[in-house]
Amino acid sequence: MKSWMFKKINTAATVTLLISLLAGCSPESKKSSSYTGSVNPRIFGGVEADQKFQSENGVVGLFVITKDKSNQFGVAICSGTLIDKKIILTATHCIAGDGNSQVVAVGVSFKPDFQNVLENWGQMSEADFEKAGLIFVDNVAANPNYMKNIKSESDYLNPNITWDDIALLRLSKDAPTEFKIAKLPTKEDIQLLKTNSELFLAGFGMNSAIANKAVVNPKTGQRDVVPVGEKNPSSGVLRKANKKVVTHITADNKEFSIESSKSGSCHGDSGGPAFLTKADGTTIQVGVADRTRTINPEDNIGNCNELMTYTGVIGHMDWIMPAMQQLLTAKVETAPAHHATTAKP
Repeated sequence: MKSWMFKKINTAATVTLLISLLAGCSPESKKSSSYTGSVNPRIFGGVEADQKFQSENGVVGLFVITKDKSNQFGVAICSGTLIDKKIILTATHCIAGDGNSQVVAVGVSFKPDFQNVLENWGQMSEADFEKAGLIFVDNVAANPNYMKNIKSESDYLNPNITWDDIALLRLSKDAPTEFKIAKLPTKEDIQLLKTNSELFLAGFGMNSAIANKAVVNPKTGQRDVVPVGEKNPSSGVLRKANKKVVTHITADNKEFSIESSKSGSCHGDSGGPAFLTKADGTTIQVGVADRTRTINPEDNIGNCNELMTYTGVIGHMDWIMPAMQQLLTAKVETAPAHHATTAKP
């Protein structure tokens, strides 16, 4: 199975891919084909969306394959939008990995339901992935300012400190022709996003706002946060939610918050879009789903029933457009089996 491994470099396309053939997809990794969730922040409280909605708005699901330090493979879910026939707009944290695992491949789903892939990916061949409608990514670019403003623990919950959580992915081949490209804001659109603006959201995340619960550890007496889990996993199906109200916008338009007490985005919707409908009926993408937020910091245990923070597209257009052009012209050398080459920005 072809895999794409990410490595940071000091260029405008901050994250570059190493392409290799992983011959060692072990039986153990194939057995662990069940999925457990997402990288981080399906739309909850919304309704399922059909293929027409998906194609008209350019919404895609991200199937993210990870590998931990024990060489065990897992899978995570994010969302995104098609903004060029070969470019996906999403969140950086969807491809960044963490201290315990790294992202080794990203598949992009152009179908409104890819749960079958999530359930059976450990036994699927490249031909199976292709038949299921996935196109794999061959290069990525992440905003170089991602998380640079976070200096202390208190910064995480400060609504005025931005994360710059935005990234671009390049498809290894063109998206299906029936898919429309999501429209991004122009300079004339900047004033349209305001506090109390109503947006509509879309994503492939879980259909529940409650992902975690706080319990008292009997040994330590301290509060632990544990996952609630779902009896029937809901991620991997496209959902949408309408009339979501903007509650806060940063002065630089780089982030905004949406009220999400009854419906909104949650884990698996990360990287997914927030759309604004203009007076002429056209829609523009103004946000990329980033993270959950609570009014009371002590309540912040990763649930999605208060506020959701979106990365502002308007505030990042000066990065998106040149980064997209660089990504489109970047070359990826073909690697012989078992050898890696670097994608040149």
